Amino acid sequence: MKDHLNQSGELNYLYRFGSAEFDQSRLELRINGQAIDAERRPLELLSLFLEHVGEVLTKDELFHSLWDAEEVGEGALANALSRLRRILGSDHSSYIVTRPRLGYSFVGKVERIALNQPLKSAVNLEADKPIDGRQDFLLDTLLSVAGNSSREVWLARPVRKGPHHVFKFTADADGLRQLKREHTISQLLSQAPSTSDSVAAIAGRNFETPPFYLEYPFLGPDLLKWAETDQQLRTLSRDERLALFLQIADTVSAAHSMGVLHKDLKPSNILMTGSAAAPRPVLTDFGSSHLMHTSVLSDLGISPLGLSMTFDSAPTNQGTTLMYLAPEVWTGESPSIQSDVFALGIMLYQILSGDLHQGIPPDWQSEINDDLLNEDIRLATASHPSQRLQSVTELTERLRNLPKRRQEVIERTEREAYAAAMQFALNQSRARRPWLVAAILSLMVGLVASLGLYQQAIRAQKEALASNQEALKQISRAENINRFWQNEIIQSGNPYERDQASVPDVLAFASQRVSQIFSNDPETAATTHESLAKAFYGLNDFERTRENYLAAAEKYIEAYGPDSAQEWRARLLLCQIMARNGEIKEAENILEAYRALRLEDNTTRSLLGFYALRASSQILSAQQSWRASAEELERAVALIPVLNSLNEEDRHATYLGLAGKYRRLKRHDEAEQLISRILTSDTSLSRAKVASLRLRQAMIYLDQRQITLAEPLLLELKDELASLLGEHSLDHLRALNQLSTLYRFKQDHDQAVQYARQAYEISSTYLGANHANTLIDQSQLGYMLHLAGLNQEAIPIMEDAIKKFRNMYSPEPGYVHMLRYLIAEAWVQENELNKARRVLAEINPDALETVRPGFGAENRLGILHMLTDPNSLDGEHGEQQLRTALSQLGECDPCVVYDIAMEYLEEDVTDTLQALSDLN
Repeated sequence: MKDHLNQSGELNYLYRFGSAEFDQSRLELRINGQAIDAERRPLELLSLFLEHVGEVLTKDELFHSLWDAEEVGEGALANALSRLRRILGSDHSSYIVTRPRLGYSFVGKVERIALNQPLKSAVNLEADKPIDGRQDFLLDTLLSVAGNSSREVWLARPVRKGPHHVFKFTADADGLRQLKREHTISQLLSQAPSTSDSVAAIAGRNFETPPFYLEYPFLGPDLLKWAETDQQLRTLSRDERLALFLQIADTVSAAHSMGVLHKDLKPSNILMTGSAAAPRPVLTDFGSSHLMHTSVLSDLGISPLGLSMTFDSAPTNQGTTLMYLAPEVWTGESPSIQSDVFALGIMLYQILSGDLHQGIPPDWQSEINDDLLNEDIRLATASHPSQRLQSVTELTERLRNLPKRRQEVIERTEREAYAAAMQFALNQSRARRPWLVAAILSLMVGLVASLGLYQQAIRAQKEALASNQEALKQISRAENINRFWQNEIIQSGNPYERDQASVPDVLAFASQRVSQIFSNDPETAATTHESLAKAFYGLNDFERTRENYLAAAEKYIEAYGPDSAQEWRARLLLCQIMARNGEIKEAENILEAYRALRLEDNTTRSLLGFYALRASSQILSAQQSWRASAEELERAVALIPVLNSLNEEDRHATYLGLAGKYRRLKRHDEAEQLISRILTSDTSLSRAKVASLRLRQAMIYLDQRQITLAEPLLLELKDELASLLGEHSLDHLRALNQLSTLYRFKQDHDQAVQYARQAYEISSTYLGANHANTLIDQSQLGYMLHLAGLNQEAIPIMEDAIKKFRNMYSPEPGYVHMLRYLIAEAWVQENELNKARRVLAEINPDALETVRPGFGAENRLGILHMLTDPNSLDGEHGEQQLRTALSQLGECDPCVVYDIAMEYLEEDVTDTLQALSDLN
């Protein structure tokens, strides 16, 4: 192996992941700066993984790459892998992921640096040459080359007098897309008043012929070079450094307000303009940025070049310095406003410390030597997003309020010190002269007053007099809420006061009294009705859920007038409930009415838009349009970081809903990440909430056929959910249906039918025969009976479900076509071929694929058509067609159509052999 060349003859690289570095040329691994003593074979295995980050490498590929001509046992790979995981340690071994039945992958963020690479043009450009299309400029200096790609930055000088310009070149399609994205977002920010003076404006472009480029005026050196020139950063005072940082942060905050995530914030992307006495930072390089909602472009007449993806949430560290990469992005989560906050937090420390090259060392707090600034940096750079500042605005407000915060700390410290001293004196006096207690207490009051509390009390008194009416209103509201709580909730649950004291009856009685108790306070009446609606929904009482949401909407109209944000939030929440309950037309009417309003206020539109997206997703989900439903929820998730008023419950519900859609689309890793995010981000979850989330994890295990993980968890949760939420709760019914599916996988049809029947009996009893969940449970029972060979019972159950689905939904949902397919299979099994043909004629293959992506509907239906038409199978050609179709079946477990076809083929062969025997 040549120096600096890998096994394929290409240049070697230095790889960085986590706190590890791997020098491919030397096969040298360092972790936290310390060289690791390791055998050669595990390091060769690591080198292979790093050459193919994100790819699945099969065991055969790994084995032959490492031991091609050597005679070693089958356990050699397992031993090498085990040793590699051991030397990587617990912090880094998780990068290697086992792919069951496939092989292994190395996943996560990896930085790759070519070893001993001179800076040279990747698109064959030369200094002192003119630029195609810009003959008035000559290339001067190659400033940077983006890794191993054909993207580079040149400084160009004018042929005649004038300022220098900067050109970003590329020659490939990926680079062109990045330039287009940068062009679009730079245009947007350059036109916006809040950012027009603080982002680099584009001077020209060439997107037609390679090499493609973007052109900028040369504004000045980047922050790194500026800081090093004459030690300009170190000459600034701390206040001046804070002012410099705030200019940068304000630009990022303004970009966020327009939906732009930068995703690559670092000093080299900050250009320094202005004078030495008044430096002005300008933000640049939006090639990695993401626009969370593209509607703002159409408002300004900007073409969305390079932004064809509406939900570009893919995490990336292309060109990103790992020092500024948020931990959650490093582990594979999507970039967000908080990942930009993390990068700014690192830069805040660097600017305050005066060193833009170092990261945050272990003893960083002593370097800053300011408790409040240390707290700000710590909150901005917290490892977990839930503990990090939620927005850049929150960080800038904290920094701007430093003087006020410092004064508050001084006052609080003085008060605490005086209080401690007085408490000590009081304790001493109690031991010696009890009669001194009153005197010391009086002294304490005087001392505290001298610290400013007296003045605060005077100010509070004046404010109370000025807003006396509002104060009286708040007191009245508090008394009404207290009376409602005491009389309508607590006392109505007293069995000595009421004959029935169940929770539903207590809530029902209370809901009837809301309007009377809060007759003069429609706002409180509305929020109370909304809370009751959520409680009734948790009890599966959909009628009272609807009543209370509608009552909340009407009270919001009284409080705020028609078409307020509060009214439409209540209506959109009801819209979701209706869609989930199978009332699709009514739900669509609510959503259409909301959209017809075209509310223009940005804040309102964003918040209500979030609820509208969730409602739209639920409607699409009820129609089994899983992909479209997931896309709506992805858009809702993208709004979460900018919605400061969004409550935790709705945030969790959105993540959970999206996880469910990902399950349907077989995107199991993404689904599990979302569920884990909820479980790890909130330690105050109730037992019922935790059980519900663990149920989703069990469902993912089951989707991936991890039976040994799913079975004990589902059996445990079945009883726990019934105890916590009641046996008629949706989660308990889900657990029963999942157990039914699990035993189907285990070919235990008796158990599968038993759990499916139990779920159907409970849902039909508590939810009603025509409820959407009941119909799903009914369909599941029919399916399990069919797989168990009990077609005479299964067919009528599935036919009845079809009728109810068609009455409830318009157009027909995909479930109807799936049930028809199962009925057709059952009729073929029963040798009722005419009935099977009639059912097959009503099946839409596209609808089947919508319900079950990758189902192979065309092929399966073709097999059933052949089996129902004996003439098509006459002769060897017909049988060969059938065998070919069977060989093309995809995922098929269990596969009734395959079993039927193979039974036919085996019978045909038997008949032929018998005929030959008779002739002989």
